[in-house]
Amino acid sequence: MRELKWASLSSIVFAVLCALSVILYHRGWTKIYTDVDDHSILYLVLSPILVLAAYETYYYWLHRLMHHRSIFKIVHRVHHESMEPTVFSAFSFHPLEAFLQFIFFPIIIAVMPLHLGALATVFTILTVSAMINHAGVEVYRNGWILKHIIGSSHHDVHHREFKANFGLHLTWWDNAMKTSSQNNKPKKIEQR
Repeated sequence: MRELKWASLSSIVFAVLCALSVILYHRGWTKIYTDVDDHSILYLVLSPILVLAAYETYYYWLHRLMHHRSIFKIVHRVHHESMEPTVFSAFSFHPLEAFLQFIFFPIIIAVMPLHLGALATVFTILTVSAMINHAGVEVYRNGWILKHIIGSSHHDVHHREFKANFGLHLTWWDNAMKTSSQNNKPKKIEQR
């Protein structure tokens, strides 16, 4: 129930920032476009990848900041109260953290041309990935994938250790900054 309360508050923050983004779009203050011919097909395909890479970087450093002792106690602790994460804890954040996570998007659409479909693709990937990371069961079974893409095992370790595994979807920042835990072993799926 606690996770649903915080996730609902986060959803309100996300909705307000989405509404702000729509207002910015209607006033012509964003670079969102709807005509595929406005930019090349290559750009259309690459732009979601660029946004995801930029957000991965933003999120990693924001997440590290959220673990600063004074900030953690007030803000990020809400998310870490879920010691055994579930899909409901994927969006269980203090409203300030929800704001800081989502403000990236009104900013990015103001400075980077993005097709509406590319933006929808980004949000779909982020949402599905967040649920996978908090599912409590490892869905990625391939060793190569687990080395590069963050799954439930990787993120569960973060909820237990607090000082490792700060990445959102990819392990590259954790590997580069040496914040990857040595305990990132996939959980076995229980047989019934």
